[in-house]
Amino acid sequence: MPARAPLVDIRVEGIRRILRKLNTTDPIYAEPWTDTLHEAADMVYREQQTGMPRASGGLAGSHKVTFQARPVPLWAKITANKSRGGVRYGFVLNWGAAGKKRFHYAGSGKSTKGWFTDPLDRLQSKLTGMLASAARKIEQVWAR
Repeated sequence: MPARAPLVDIRVEGIRRILRKLNTTDPIYAEPWTDTLHEAADMVYREQQTGMPRASGGLAGSHKVTFQARPVPLWAKITANKSRGGVRYGFVLNWGAAGKKRFHYAGSGKSTKGWFTDPLDRLQSKLTGMLASAARKIEQVWAR
């Protein structure tokens, strides 16, 4: 009968707790991060809607928020992709047409410059505070 190899038994106290915290299907940052990402994207989206140029409603209909398709999304994207003749007119109304200083719908006279990009600048301090709050929540969960 061959000799048995010596049995080595290693026990790491708290390993289950550590593995639970590192579980990739539900990491500790999932809830605070996902909640903050959704809240931040919705805040910017609503702020954009208040200054959104409107004529036919086509641009408003293309204004959407999408999140990365995974259990814990890492990014959100806000788009307004309405185009006509290959020209994305949300882009033109925000930044102006190439070589022109037209920032409004024809006939309205109301400026639309920055309708899409300015809300992010205006909300930057709020968004920074939200991210700091999410980081604190994640640290509290990790400390348990």
